Amino acid sequence: MTTIAGIESAKGVILGADTFARIGEDEGTTMTTAKLWRPAEDVVLGAAGSYRLIQTLKYYLLIPTRTGRLDGDTEEWLAADFVDSVREAFVAGGISNGDEEWGLLIGVGSELWKMDCYCGVTRSSCGYMAIGG
Repeated sequence: MTTIAGIESAKGVILGADTFARIGEDEGTTMTTAKLWRPAEDVVLGAAGSYRLIQTLKYYLLIPTRTGRLDGDTEEWLAADFVDSVREAFVAGGISNGDEEWGLLIGVGSELWKMDCYCGVTRSSCGYMAIGG
């Protein structure tokens, strides 16, 4: 079971995560691959899913620039450019986004977003959200 929680603040998004991991029937262990990381100065990510999915996102995902996107339109950038980069990372890492349930919390500046396993992106109106299960 994984829990990733995030909250928006004036200074940026704050994410928190557990370190528990389970493989098959194993009773669980502490995960050495962090579920939270900062791939770019204004982006912080938290992933819930398999080891391989998290490692693929950490080591293959290239954060796209916002060039050509509407100024300040984070949803458009995430739904188009960022989703494309996630899919490209999955191909490079040898996995398919349809293989399992997963989720990603995305902090962009002071905005908190969620991506589901279908690559849909949403932002909560209450300023916080969590993923996992």
